[in-house]
Amino acid sequence: GVGEYGVFFFGNGPRGLEVLDPYYPSLVAAPGSAAASGSLVDQVVAEAAHALVYPASTSDMRLNAVVVLQAAGTPAASTALSEAASGSDVRARVLALAALLQRGDISVLPAVKEIALSSPEAKDDDLMPAIGAALRYIRDRRAIPTLKELLNAPNVWVRRGAAAALRNMHDPKAVKP
Repeated sequence: GVGEYGVFFFGNGPRGLEVLDPYYPSLVAAPGSAAASGSLVDQVVAEAAHALVYPASTSDMRLNAVVVLQAAGTPAASTALSEAASGSDVRARVLALAALLQRGDISVLPAVKEIALSSPEAKDDDLMPAIGAALRYIRDRRAIPTLKELLNAPNVWVRRGAAAALRNMHDPKAVKP
């Protein structure tokens, strides 16, 4: 659309350059990013990270950037997700927190707990399934006290995710909660 930017992926086809995947022809980008070096993944991560901080990015652009960064398992993607997890765009923030949880980063649990137990976002049925699904990835036993508290969250997705994480730990301390 007008004012939208993207990184497109082309390959040589029988008729010249062709879009590699017609269902996903591009990834989010924003104007003015510095030319990135490194692998193709590093370059895509740099573009998505720039789209997160670009002042004129729409909420949809930031959400798309988080999705791209979630799929990239690089340290640079984790750094960009951490920045998004403390940003002002609530939807991008929640999805970035979920992505970090999926990577096993329990340092974001206090922010997740705050959102899940007391913020208006806890009632958002579009966001809380992402948090609930991400909680299932937690295997760090230090998270047991917070997971126990999340069992009282108003959102069923969060409660289910916390219960699944506790179950998956196979730790006697997780049995009682």
